[in-house]
Amino acid sequence: MTVTTSMTARSRQAALDEIQGTYKKQYKRITNYCSELLRANLGLTVKLKEEGREEGQVS
Repeated sequence: MTVTTSMTARSRQAALDEIQGTYKKQYKRITNYCSELLRANLGLTVKLKEEGREEGQVS
């Protein structure tokens, strides 16, 4: 089987897209993680600082 440059480029992009999607899913869950920390540890303070988005922007 011959592997062309375009085949490797498409495979690389598919892998990068999968990784990026995984990161996005995990970051969307970070507020759930903070809530669970608070639930499991009474009296705990959790601060979540979000940078890189304008206020009110949803992604």
